[in-house]
Amino acid sequence: MESKFLLAFLLVTVIIIPYLFINPWLETKKTRCRPATKLDQKVPFKPKWVWIYLMAYPFNTGGILWLFMTSPSKIVQKELICYISLTLFIIIIWVLYPSRIERIENFSETKTKSIKFIKWFQKKFPPYCSFPSLHTAFSWLTAAFFLYHFGTGIGVPMIIAAGLITASTFFTKQHYFLDAVISGIIVGTLILTLHLTNFIKFPIS
Repeated sequence: MESKFLLAFLLVTVIIIPYLFINPWLETKKTRCRPATKLDQKVPFKPKWVWIYLMAYPFNTGGILWLFMTSPSKIVQKELICYISLTLFIIIIWVLYPSRIERIENFSETKTKSIKFIKWFQKKFPPYCSFPSLHTAFSWLTAAFFLYHFGTGIGVPMIIAAGLITASTFFTKQHYFLDAVISGIIVGTLILTLHLTNFIKFPIS
C-alpha cells in the first residue's frame, strides 16, 4: 500500500512540472499563437462550463488514486509508466513547438461567479502549453483505464465525463479543437501500442 502511495506521489510530481517550470519558461520564449479555426470561431463562449472544466482535476487525481489503490502492483507500475510517458511526450512537443492560445480577456459581464473565476484562473495560469492539451489527454487516458478495469458500467460514464471535460475546454476558450484532437490521437496511439505489445491488454479486440 505504501509503495502505491509513493507511485501516486511520483505521478503527481511529474504532472505539476509543466505548471511550475514549463509554463513560466515559455513566457521567456517566442511562442507561436495559432489562430482559431472557423470551427473554433463557431463555438460560443459559455462561462458556466468552467465548472466542468475544473472537474478535470478531481476527475484525474481521484481517478488515478482509485486505480492505483484497487489495481495489482504490477498493473499500477504499468499505468504509472503510461501516465509519465504521456506527460513527457506532450512536454517535448511544448518545448519543440512553444505555443499559446488567444483567450477572451474582455468580458461583457463581470459579476457572475463563472466569469470571476475564469478571470482569476487566466491571471494565475498564462495561456501557454496549449498544444496539445494535457488536460484532455489525461482525462481520456483515465477514462480508458476505468473501462479496462471495471467494464462498461463505470467505463462508459467515465468516457462521457471525459467528453464533457473536452467540450468544456472549447466553451471556456481555453483550448482549440486541434489541441484536443492531437491529444486524442496521442492517447489513442498509446493505448493501441500498449494493447498490441501486450503491455496492458485492453478489451478492444
